Amino acid sequence: MYLKVKEKYTLCPYYILISIKIFMKKIIIILLIFINCLNFEEEKRNNKDYLNFLAAYFYKSSQCNSQPPFFLVLPERLDRIKYEQCLFWIIRMDCPFSDYPLLCYQLHKIEIKK
Repeated sequence: MYLKVKEKYTLCPYYILISIKIFMKKIIIILLIFINCLNFEEEKRNNKDYLNFLAAYFYKSSQCNSQPPFFLVLPERLDRIKYEQCLFWIIRMDCPFSDYPLLCYQLHKIEIKK
């Protein structure tokens, strides 16, 4: 790591660059881990919403022995009122459970044309 030049020891610039690169990589990894921890509360809330939706979906599909042809994926940012109404109307629907209530489509702002 040290070079002997005219009876003096000097630090090689190549090794300095390598040590800076290693240090920067460690700093970036630490920052990425810290940033991921910041969004943890929002992920918990989204997971809870998703689990409630799954519970309503599987409850109704087991009760009616049918289910819609596709699974509705929840958006990241939910309108709480529409979400609660969607869960309520999934549970309250009559059999057969072949489609979602219109309120569930409004979570995604999908226009339904009949």
